[in-house]
Amino acid sequence: MKKFNLTLFIFSFILFLISCDKKASDNEGGDESQSETTSPVSCTYSYLKDSTTVEWTAFKLTEKVGVGGKFDEFKVLSAKESGSPKELLNGLEFSIETGSVNTENPIRDQKIVESFFGTLTNTGMITGKVAALEGDDNSGKATVNLTLNEIEKVVELAYAVKGEQVYLEGEINVGDWDGMAAIDALNKVCLAGHTGTDGVSKLWPDVELNISSKLVKNCPN
Repeated sequence: MKKFNLTLFIFSFILFLISCDKKASDNEGGDESQSETTSPVSCTYSYLKDSTTVEWTAFKLTEKVGVGGKFDEFKVLSAKESGSPKELLNGLEFSIETGSVNTENPIRDQKIVESFFGTLTNTGMITGKVAALEGDDNSGKATVNLTLNEIEKVVELAYAVKGEQVYLEGEINVGDWDGMAAIDALNKVCLAGHTGTDGVSKLWPDVELNISSKLVKNCPN
């Protein structure tokens, strides 16, 4: 009888060990499946010309009243598909056709083309390149090499990224490109429109720039 009880005890103990090993193995498998992580989706961004606007604001009168306009024709020469909007902006080259100026006033547009840009050297194009970016994927500063009147100057523009929308804005002084003769020529043909209640005719050399573009975001399925 004692022999039988001892045999039963040994058999039960062996079953207990097997059961413990099985549970431990099952738990290890569960931990392994839980530790598996999904790889992040890598998206790319590309430039969309039809969503881009190149706007500017000039100023007249002593009290500095803004006159807004835009350029309808421009080209981005080196926009390649990139891993982020910031990466896409960096090194981007562009050209703007000055004859496409649009203030929604055809008479004024003609005066700007003929008297302002017509006074400058090599009047047909404004060209530029984003030489450097300082900031993160949300905002920062863009250093742009801008060529006008056959003179290249460095311009600093603020950039901001909101989703797929990118914004660039800043201010330039046309005098930095030896453009005061062009300012005077345009002010002369627009004398009545640039003369305020104080009797002073004034066209400021300061111009605000506002550029925006919605990028195409491409993510793998």
